[in-house]
Amino acid sequence: MHFHHENLEEDDDPRTNTRSTLRRLLPYVRPHAGVFGLAAITVSVITICELAGPWLLGRIIDIGISGGEHQEILILAGAYLLTFIVAAGTGYLQILMLTRMGLSIITAIKESVFAHLLSLSTVFHDQSPVGMLISRTESDAEQVKELFSRVAVNLAASIVKFGAILTVMLVWDYKLGLVLLLLVPVMAVATFWFLKTIKKIYRESRRKYAELTGMVTEYVQGVPVVQQFNQRDRAVRLLDEKNQAKFRVDMRAWYLDYSFWGCFVFAEAVAAVLVLRFGTGEVMGGTLQVGVVVTFLEYTRRVFEPIVVLGEQLNQVQRASASADRVFDLLDTTPDVADRPGAIESLHLQQSIEFRNVAFSYDGGRNVLEGISFTVAHGEKIALVGPSGGGKTTLVGLICRFLDPTSGAVLIDGVDLRSYTQKAWRARLGLVLQDIYMFPGTVLDNLRVLDGTIPEQQVRAAAAAVTANGFIEKLPGGYGANLAERGENLSLGERQLLSFARALTMDPELLVLDEATSSVDPGTELRIQESLDRLLTGRTAVIVAHRLSTIRSVDRILVVKDGRIVEEGPHDELYASGGMYRELYDLQETGNGRRER
Repeated sequence: MHFHHENLEEDDDPRTNTRSTLRRLLPYVRPHAGVFGLAAITVSVITICELAGPWLLGRIIDIGISGGEHQEILILAGAYLLTFIVAAGTGYLQILMLTRMGLSIITAIKESVFAHLLSLSTVFHDQSPVGMLISRTESDAEQVKELFSRVAVNLAASIVKFGAILTVMLVWDYKLGLVLLLLVPVMAVATFWFLKTIKKIYRESRRKYAELTGMVTEYVQGVPVVQQFNQRDRAVRLLDEKNQAKFRVDMRAWYLDYSFWGCFVFAEAVAAVLVLRFGTGEVMGGTLQVGVVVTFLEYTRRVFEPIVVLGEQLNQVQRASASADRVFDLLDTTPDVADRPGAIESLHLQQSIEFRNVAFSYDGGRNVLEGISFTVAHGEKIALVGPSGGGKTTLVGLICRFLDPTSGAVLIDGVDLRSYTQKAWRARLGLVLQDIYMFPGTVLDNLRVLDGTIPEQQVRAAAAAVTANGFIEKLPGGYGANLAERGENLSLGERQLLSFARALTMDPELLVLDEATSSVDPGTELRIQESLDRLLTGRTAVIVAHRLSTIRSVDRILVVKDGRIVEEGPHDELYASGGMYRELYDLQETGNGRRER
């Protein structure tokens, strides 16, 4: 088994084609094509105002020097002021429109990423740091938002404005226009080098950010362990190292960024000097009016502005492209378990679950399960026992179809489990894990796993059946009481009872218990054993057992070692045979201070 991208932290290939990445964003953009049409209109209006302003200023100067009418100057001054008002108002509307569109697009992208994350296997999530996934879903997606909220239109506006201003200058006075045109190739080459260099640095910065976010997330989750082993100072040092690594990368980016744009400011000053040098001579020779020189100076300032903005926006495109690469890399991760075309959408467990010569490998190399064959009849209760790392949890993953066999098949009533949809099969089974997860929210929401269609009475009946109703009703608010993250405001035994009630609420045909009582103390275990017996009544069950004394009454016990079933039978038979099961059982009972059959 492997993923399309096995290491999501090392996916930033500097050869990534930005155009290809942007093309993949088109499905999210198409529903907003009308907004881009309106944006094109606003760009045209703003460009016209940008062109009209310097011309009006030049006319005012020439009329004033020639002693023209005061009223005409006032009209032109009013028109000059109006260009600023219209440009500012149009720009404001443009920002509102594009921000709304950008938020809509990025919301759709985040929903796609989140939905895809939920479709990926438990193995993927075990191998992927939580902080990295949060970084992909939130931080990288936010970078992409900027591309649509302002960058795309600003990029287009800069190109249009630059072309329009340069064209007007060449038509008006081609000599002065050519002076400025000579600077364009130099600036283009410099911009190309800058963007190529800065993109590599931004990719490295995004990588450092993901590492930093991942570390903070993991250490915050492990605060009790850090405090218990007095590792706070070491954790702070590690965080400082990663902070400093990101700081050094970001400083390289800032030095390069500000140095480059500082050169542009200098180039603007050089262009202004050239305009004055050549323009003053023509004015003195009587071939050019002073107002035209002033107009050219204004155009010179404004023609450099779109070049700077163009470079900045292309720079942002590189950032957004790097972030989009990471988002799409996550979306390209292939689910290990996928429904076949035409998969059956409903089923009921009526006869048996069969493992037929099943083998499984996590990496496509060494098999962790080999030649597994057994059958669980409808209504039968079996237990999986054996040394840690023997393959019990992998078997549970195959039963729940979190994994698919590398070879062989898992059959439900004689039909390959892969012939059914995942949703259809999981609707028929209940899973209780050793690590009991509770969502932040009410007890009621947790028991029906946020499915509001399940009647509250059904939930209460399930809680009562496993004797969880007693402590629930004593909570402030009862079933409406809010649980802390991971249910930390409840005892371990109470969380265990809630997990039983949650499984029973779904009325499963198959119940899978993966070391469900191994984390509780023996006294608590005795108190919840009765609830567990009620939960198992009348159901097919597969139980992964840590404490062997809890599964003596099951119909059959499978001993799993090194990926194979080495012993099989009821408790008395296995104990009498004197094999591995008896050795494990006696070891536990001796450790508990007693020995019994």
